[in-house]
Amino acid sequence: MGEILQFLLGHLDSCGPLYNEATLFEERQENYERALETCERGLASMPKYAALWFAKLKLLEKMDVSATPAHLLECTRRVVKEAAAHVSKVLYLFPRPVPST
Repeated sequence: MGEILQFLLGHLDSCGPLYNEATLFEERQENYERALETCERGLASMPKYAALWFAKLKLLEKMDVSATPAHLLECTRRVVKEAAAHVSKVLYLFPRPVPST
């Protein structure tokens, strides 16, 4: 991880967007295990930050390329269930409008 991100995470450990950026940084470097570790540290600190839950889903899918569709579905269900226990229900009340094509 970049030195600046490491420094910031050491001083701002409750900043969800910072963990998200650090996760994306590791993902761009194709260091998926480290990205997942960073994401999970962020979720431990900020379990209500929905963007990290989406990042975790994406990383698990990238890391388990040999998995069957049924296995991926089960993993997705498990993570979504865990996320639903933490993420505010208010997010569900105001869905983003779907752009018309």
